[in-house]
Amino acid sequence: MPNSKGLAGTFIVDLLGQRRSGLAAHDVSLLLETPEGREAVIYRVHRVSEDGTMELVGVSPAAFRRQECIVYLRREVRDARQDMDAIEFHAASVPPPCRVELRLARNPGGPWSSMTAVVFPAVCADAVTHWLGRTGRSLGDENTGGTSALDQIEMIQVVRRVVLEPRAPHNGSPG
Repeated sequence: MPNSKGLAGTFIVDLLGQRRSGLAAHDVSLLLETPEGREAVIYRVHRVSEDGTMELVGVSPAAFRRQECIVYLRREVRDARQDMDAIEFHAASVPPPCRVELRLARNPGGPWSSMTAVVFPAVCADAVTHWLGRTGRSLGDENTGGTSALDQIEMIQVVRRVVLEPRAPHNGSPG
């Protein structure tokens, strides 16, 4: 496949006899929302060798619906707000790899009075972690993550919520 070097980490979707390659997770999510999406067969490009051979991993459509999060814990509200602002600022110049929801939450009486949660489809975990690592800021005094962290953030007071969108959808190249 020509230009296969940049495909590692992207998705290939077989849908109704057509193959679309080079899709981001957000693009696949949009395809899965269509009536035809129920018929989609999804692969993640795990690795691309020098000769262009690709190692593919099958991905369940449910992985695009399951959410995960990373929570940055702070003792001071001001610091949690600065974390959220830094992520938003970063997204303005480097869009997230998939739709990301930021939640600023307060936990009065807890050891961590404030937190910034980053919620995203579980299938995007590696890409989101990499993207957050490029903010240029050390986020949180501590952090936690996973589906249990998402359950915890649901139980406390969210004071601000922002959805960050990835770049414009990519239809993928026929393959």
